[in-house]
Amino acid sequence: TDQVKPTLSHSFMKLLQDKNYLHRIYTQNVDTLENKIGISDNLLIQAHGSLNNAYCMKCNQYVDDVNEEFWDVIQSDKIPKCKKCDFILRPDVVFFGEGIKSKFHDFREGDFKDCDLLIVAGTTLYVFPFAGLVNDTPLLSPRLLFNNELVGCFKNVSSKYNYRDVASVGDIDNGFFKLAQLLGWESELNDIYSKINGK
Repeated sequence: TDQVKPTLSHSFMKLLQDKNYLHRIYTQNVDTLENKIGISDNLLIQAHGSLNNAYCMKCNQYVDDVNEEFWDVIQSDKIPKCKKCDFILRPDVVFFGEGIKSKFHDFREGDFKDCDLLIVAGTTLYVFPFAGLVNDTPLLSPRLLFNNELVGCFKNVSSKYNYRDVASVGDIDNGFFKLAQLLGWESELNDIYSKINGK
């Protein structure tokens, strides 16, 4: 996962955190890009887990150093084994047919009933229960989509009955950049993006 770098969109999330506007990020991605950009663990719900950790499939013992005990072993074409019981380690991600992480359920109700602006980005809104989160916000809370196509409830964004949904369709990074410009945050966003990507 070291080859993949956070995008400008991730940088916008970090900027929201730095300005104390970010309440929580819910993600289905396991790529750890929110971690790499510096999003605090207490503001992050990784519903499908993360490649930042691994554990034993037998005794459930977590590794102390995921790179050394798991990824480096895999890179050397070996099977990573538990230090405690010598059984096979697996990444701490949710595979097809497994339940999502409990943290998702622990925070969902409280987070969404208090949501005063929902930002949705880079999704198909097909997979439940994640796709249903957009409907958990209060009826007067605005919902903002950044995506390459209209999805879910945002397909009705041009309806005369729409009073809260806005969509930026096209390149997601460009959409977040335009929002930063409108907010007067362009230079701060560029600083975060440049720092994380070494530019």
